[in-house]
Amino acid sequence: MNGKFFNRLNNFLVLVTYCSFLFGCCLTAAAGERTLIFPTPQETSLLEGHFKLDEETLILVPENAMKNDIFMARSLAAELGDKYGLALKVKHVSKLHFNGNFILMGTVDNPLVKNYCSQQSLRATADNPGSEGYVLKVSKNT
Repeated sequence: MNGKFFNRLNNFLVLVTYCSFLFGCCLTAAAGERTLIFPTPQETSLLEGHFKLDEETLILVPENAMKNDIFMARSLAAELGDKYGLALKVKHVSKLHFNGNFILMGTVDNPLVKNYCSQQSLRATADNPGSEGYVLKVSKNT
């Protein structure tokens, strides 16, 4: 009786392991086919190049940054540190004349964001894309 029980248990464990493997493969394939940005973008366009995220990448905030801007920058730095071991620095700047990779984020009230949107011909206002909308542009350095 014990031999049958252990044989069935062994078969069950092999089946569970196999199903887990297949389920994991399906999830990996599905993640590659869909965006991992939430909420899902309403429109996207693929640009040339790759953004290199490393220890040299800075998170830029205005010199007179609002609390929300500083909070978002520090939260992103902490998240990237926890998940990927990257120690990104938050730097206060007056203008976007930085050479190298940088991350810029904030509301349209942020003067750096406003300036960047103007330079890149991105239309971003309080009404467009709306209170829960966003504009995300990734290029070789930004």
